[in-house]
Amino acid sequence: MTGKIDGLTGRMRARMTEARLGNLDRDNVRLRGEVAELRSELDHERGEREELRDLLRARPKIVKVRGRRPLLRVVVISAGAYVLGARAGRERYDEILGWARSLRDRAQDRAGEAAGEMADQARSTAQDLKTTAAGMGQQVQDRAADVASQVQDRVRQGGDRVDLTSSELQTRG
Repeated sequence: MTGKIDGLTGRMRARMTEARLGNLDRDNVRLRGEVAELRSELDHERGEREELRDLLRARPKIVKVRGRRPLLRVVVISAGAYVLGARAGRERYDEILGWARSLRDRAQDRAGEAAGEMADQARSTAQDLKTTAAGMGQQVQDRAADVASQVQDRVRQGGDRVDLTSSELQTRG
């Protein structure tokens, strides 16, 4: 009778061990999938971060557009300026010249302000993107470390049946 009980106990232990190993195998496969997914996300994040760095390092190219000035147009404008200058005298000429200079100065000031605002906005956006990318990269690394520790715990619990080594779980730094 004790022999039958010992036999049943041995078979029950064997079944429980097989069930545990089956569970560990399924967990191992699932965790390997998660590690692969996290690794691909991390690589994608690194690629995006490199693209962002390249964009920030690239300097804007200044393109100068030179328009052709038709000769007739230059002649007409010159003739008009000559007639106005001859009729108005020196005082009117100085007044028109002052008005043209103030118009030019205002346009330059507005262009400088707009360029400054655009540069500030670009710096702010770049800083926001950098902070977001760093945070996401840290989250991915933390999650990969958690998954690695879970797998190592399962390996310790399951014995030699699980083929995954800790070197396969190390994330690239």
